[in-house]
Amino acid sequence: AGRWRQAADDYRDAVEIWPDAAKRYDLQYGRAEAFSRLGKHDDSLKAYMAAEKNATDDESRALAILKQGDEYSSLGNGAESMSRYRTVLEKYPETATSKKLKRMVEIRELESKGRDLFREYLFADARKVFASVAAADPTRRHRMEYYDVLCLYGMGSDDEAIAGAARLAEKFRRLRLDNFHKRIHVGTEPVETRDQLAARSLV
Repeated sequence: AGRWRQAADDYRDAVEIWPDAAKRYDLQYGRAEAFSRLGKHDDSLKAYMAAEKNATDDESRALAILKQGDEYSSLGNGAESMSRYRTVLEKYPETATSKKLKRMVEIRELESKGRDLFREYLFADARKVFASVAAADPTRRHRMEYYDVLCLYGMGSDDEAIAGAARLAEKFRRLRLDNFHKRIHVGTEPVETRDQLAARSLV
């Protein structure tokens, strides 16, 4: 955090000393990234908007708009986030940013469809959609498994739902252990394996 806080301060000082620097794409983009890393998503969003305004080519504009979508997502505004992503796809379809973004937007829209089905109590259909999302994007698998548990509860399949929730809880427990293991400083003492840590946690 210290490095990013220093970067944010440096960008602020640059704008104060050289006002014309505020018109530089790279400065605004770097400033936005620093704010984002510090969790200042409102400030980051404004800086990415300034970066878009000062961009001199389509690739840079597309990237700045994509980042605006990411910041809206961090602020909990999913609708505006998706609107920014679609803007990239519609206005700058030939950019590398757009081509990378296309699949992600398709997956997010599919997930949104699943949530709509869930809200309509069409749990069986929602499960199929969530399973498709998990297959298409492994990084969202845990979230989809959670939604699947909710669907099972909605369908009245309590035993299956409880079993699914237990499996998911175990995955998260092991994930926490893995992350803890990665943070252990390797010194002269032997480092415990993940299974050893898990066994000790059950004592």
